[in-house]
Amino acid sequence: MKIVNTLKEAIPVMIEALVRGDLVLVDALLVKYPRLIEIRDKQGRTLLMIVAYLGSPGIVNYFISFHVIAAQNIDIEAVDDDELNAYDWAVLGGNEFAVSLISRIADPGDRN
Repeated sequence: MKIVNTLKEAIPVMIEALVRGDLVLVDALLVKYPRLIEIRDKQGRTLLMIVAYLGSPGIVNYFISFHVIAAQNIDIEAVDDDELNAYDWAVLGGNEFAVSLISRIADPGDRN
């Protein structure tokens, strides 16, 4: 695991881990820097939106199961600057697993 000493250093490492599907690194970073779960990019996208767009099934399942359902520290209905939520990003990314999982737990009225 790449050594990071600050939250700022952890952000690009987290994004890279999400893209690679490295669940061990994602979890280790969130344990060390729990505030990572709250970050948003310049367009207001959350980690869940990024995961829904390009995440592997394991990463998507981890975020939904642990952070949305169990810990409830991610708002699945949050929207970005373009008024898109995690479900919308899953559809845009063609991530059928994320679409299926999010549609089971999100409020149906939130889907476009």
